[in-house]
Amino acid sequence: MAIYSLQHKSIGLSTHPPGTAAAHIRYIMRAGTVRKTLVNGYAGDEISDIVRAINKAEKVERRNARMLDKIMVALPLELTEGQREKAVTLFLKELTDDQVPWVAAFHDLGKDASNPHSHIAIRDRHLETGRVYCDLNKQGSTQKIRVLWQDVLNRVLAESGVDVRVDHRSLQDQGIDRKPGKHQGPRFPKKTAKK
Repeated sequence: MAIYSLQHKSIGLSTHPPGTAAAHIRYIMRAGTVRKTLVNGYAGDEISDIVRAINKAEKVERRNARMLDKIMVALPLELTEGQREKAVTLFLKELTDDQVPWVAAFHDLGKDASNPHSHIAIRDRHLETGRVYCDLNKQGSTQKIRVLWQDVLNRVLAESGVDVRVDHRSLQDQGIDRKPGKHQGPRFPKKTAKK
């Protein structure tokens, strides 16, 4: 059964300390967790170029600017690595029209082998004009993104010959009477009290 999970959050200058957007990109790209990285829209393919671009933007943006949109999507175990990359690439192409910079990091190594997912960072500013392009700051944008990921993922599942589909709606809205599974996410050891 293919799983569906998408989280969408933003990093803004008025809601986060300076440097948070660049730190998030460094975090999702940290060694040992990333199998592959896809980069679009920056002059270079180096993460340092992306971090520099974000840091430069922080200095010239208005005080309440939205610096980065963070999207995390679960990737179905039923798909191969290449098929997962295709799904994320198609999703970002349809979402951004290749007009804004984005980075996608694929986490499917080690403990994430049974919990494959991709962290996506989007700077919703047109590459030439610098204006907001995808309207990720508008009301309803998360719902739009959720439906788009569902549609793209179902298309890739069908093209790959996988006979399952995903649905962005809650189990209750789908009329399914069961509790949802938990996203595995990082597990931190509990602190024990000192005796």
